[in-house]
Amino acid sequence: MKIVSEDRKSFIEIVFIESEKERMPSIKVSVSIQNEAFAGALNSTWIEIDELNKFLLNMDEIDIKRSGKAHLCSMSPCEFILDFETFDKLGHIKVVYSITKLISYPFFRELSLNGGFDIGLSEFSNIVKSFRKLISE
Repeated sequence: MKIVSEDRKSFIEIVFIESEKERMPSIKVSVSIQNEAFAGALNSTWIEIDELNKFLLNMDEIDIKRSGKAHLCSMSPCEFILDFETFDKLGHIKVVYSITKLISYPFFRELSLNGGFDIGLSEFSNIVKSFRKLISE
């Protein structure tokens, strides 16, 4: 699935890799982000199905009421964060993201990409459908 900015200069691409249905119901995805001239990627991160379901409830509320916020966070805290939030009375929506990769060898360091962009209102329902499809894979 791809979330594209209103000006078409930025995107977040989330690709399904695999699912775990028994021990801890979750999905593994890769995340690629390009925002203007900045880019970053996570080869893989896990997201709990319960977390995705809560996120989708909030996404539905935004879609219907054109107000509110939906927050999604990976199982490894701060590895992947994605927020959708309305920012005016017309219901325009901003996307805020963060991806972080911890590297421990040969010395500990943290690499991250944080930012955001606006999305077109007409695209929002399709984004919600794409997240539902991720859960069903």
